[in-house]
Amino acid sequence: MGILADAYGLNATDRTTLIDAMLDRLARNADWWRQHLHAPEPRMASKEQNLSRIAWSLRDHDHTAAHRSAFEAALR
Repeated sequence: MGILADAYGLNATDRTTLIDAMLDRLARNADWWRQHLHAPEPRMASKEQNLSRIAWSLRDHDHTAAHRSAFEAALR
């Protein structure tokens, strides 16, 4: 996390918003795939692939939220 923030030149203020941005992006990923779950053919992905991508995004979101303090420490 720190290396990524350094590479992008994020200052202290920007670093404080990075985790919220990550959580938001993961939630929006899950929502995006949910919207495409029942899309008409041809679909971007099969139903099983969509469900897998939704589950992955939600697991990643939950993991990030549960370990937020570790991510914050890495950004200091």
